[in-house]
Amino acid sequence: MLGGPKALGRTINIPLPPNTSEDGILYAIREVVFPVIKDFQPEVVVNSAGQDNHYSDPITNMNFSAHGHAELTTLLEPDVAVLEGGYAIEGALPYVNAGIVLAMAGMDYSHLQEPDFDPAKIRQSSEVSHWVRKTCDKVLENWHQRRHLVEA
Repeated sequence: MLGGPKALGRTINIPLPPNTSEDGILYAIREVVFPVIKDFQPEVVVNSAGQDNHYSDPITNMNFSAHGHAELTTLLEPDVAVLEGGYAIEGALPYVNAGIVLAMAGMDYSHLQEPDFDPAKIRQSSEVSHWVRKTCDKVLENWHQRRHLVEA
């Protein structure tokens, strides 16, 4: 979680619990990824757009949508997006990819929605929200303490 011997404190992993929705994922982006990007100042930002966090994916128990992927892409402002896989080829792939492409092109994606999308069905619980906040706080604390971690 903190990086290997030569990168201790410089790896950012944010383990999210099952049933994390757009609220939790976008919270992690805003509260952890953005501050790290601001500190790190990368020359290139790559959105490794895996889609197994989509609510229709049969094995991950996450609740992200195509609109959430588009919003994440807008927030992240990547230089490159790598469209990766997932296991919901019909339920996620065409919609998520469309959202990412629309966002990267600066086009309106507000109308983008999967045919079976039901926001009430994928809403994250207060317990999940609490877990996400605690995890993000700890990951960000580790980032801010990274120099001390290396020295220890």
